[in-house]
Amino acid sequence: MIEVRNLTKIYGGSSCFTALNLSLNEDEIISVLGPSGCGKTTLLRTIAGLERPDGGVVEFDGELMNEQQRRELVSMVFQQPVLFPHLNVERNIQLGFPKQTTPAKKSSRIQEMLELIGLKEFGKRNVSTLSGGEAQRVAFARAILIEPRLMLLDEPFSAVDYRQRYELAQQTRRWLKSHNIPAIHVTHDIKEAKIMADRTYTWEDLVNHSHKQEEEK
Repeated sequence: MIEVRNLTKIYGGSSCFTALNLSLNEDEIISVLGPSGCGKTTLLRTIAGLERPDGGVVEFDGELMNEQQRRELVSMVFQQPVLFPHLNVERNIQLGFPKQTTPAKKSSRIQEMLELIGLKEFGKRNVSTLSGGEAQRVAFARAILIEPRLMLLDEPFSAVDYRQRYELAQQTRRWLKSHNIPAIHVTHDIKEAKIMADRTYTWEDLVNHSHKQEEEK
């Protein structure tokens, strides 16, 4: 069980979100729908430990996690795949390994990841030659190498066309479910959310529900 409790983030004196609450069961996928600029990305970055919250906590199985621990246990996939153009596909994926990983394990796991994402023959390919969907698959493979306790997906299919977007959403859901990885997925695309999620919230409902809970205390 993952619990986000009373999470608050303030920018320039204005609240991005206040006392926000969200919980996920093991291997559950939640989608949050909202327009650009509403705070969805900031929420994910705060949960991941990339932004310092102004209040609230994140717990894994009842255990409080600090920002450093969350950075080690949580993987985030961004809107644009963050790949290094001077490295090939294999070496980009390899960046996801913990430092103590042995070379033999790296080689075995990279091949496993390439097969998982359907790019088995692409290991030596320069990433600049990849399509948007292929590049996002590489970013996803790198993100799941650490076997994260939580996956955060920040509009991960927005860089590809609509047909490919929904195919990738279906594949991603299958990957997450097969690895029992819970996820919070944010998007502005209703169809994408329905494909991905076990539960869907609008940003407005999520924020207002949290406010209502706070007022009832």
